[in-house]
Amino acid sequence: MASCNDYTVGWVCTLPIEVAAAKATLDRVYNNSPLNRNLDDNNSYVLGSLQGHNAVIAYPDTRACGKTSVADVTKQLHASYTSIQLNLMVGIARGVPDTKEDIRLGDVVVSKSTAGAPGVAQYDVDGGKRTEDWYIGSRGLDLPTPLLLTAMGKAETAAIFDESKMSQYISEIVQKDPVTFARPGPEQDTRLEPNYDHTTVESEGSGYSHCDPDRVRSQQHREAQGPVVHYGLIASSPPLSDAP
Repeated sequence: MASCNDYTVGWVCTLPIEVAAAKATLDRVYNNSPLNRNLDDNNSYVLGSLQGHNAVIAYPDTRACGKTSVADVTKQLHASYTSIQLNLMVGIARGVPDTKEDIRLGDVVVSKSTAGAPGVAQYDVDGGKRTEDWYIGSRGLDLPTPLLLTAMGKAETAAIFDESKMSQYISEIVQKDPVTFARPGPEQDTRLEPNYDHTTVESEGSGYSHCDPDRVRSQQHREAQGPVVHYGLIASSPPLSDAP
């Protein structure tokens, strides 16, 4: 059985559905947990292998899912798994309408550094400025490691030359559990106007059924049938934003 020191890839999630998706990507799932984890570590873990690397998926205790910060989960992860070299944060996000990027429900957005700037910006940190719709942060996160930047470059190049295996991997995962992981249809991809004050009403359930239908933006047909990967700056906020 691998020890904590044998794991080099850390994958942080905060929601149960994110954990399920992360686990589905593993080539092999280990049934046993290492015995030498930190005594103060309250995280839950899924251990396995991914493309020849021992990977550990970390997520908060079920009672704290959605409330514990990524920073807290990551801190406890590194306290137990001290050999982690790559840190991944993969999860569900909301999209903001953009006139340049045609981002649809089910697409993948990857933070990308440009001109030496980080690919993730915090817009609700202390010292940030609150506008009518957004918190504008005063700083960004640290740059990714050179190893991750190199891997990202290879992934972009593979997609340009139509050599990406992403669609193959997604198809294999969907076949295992089509109910959970099937791509949502276009009828579920509701896009509201950028300045619409989207507020969740718990009594009316999830989704956009309670939103003003006159504020829904129409979308043109897109040739790509599967998920499209977008690279660029993304915004990060501890509380879930109510913006569309």
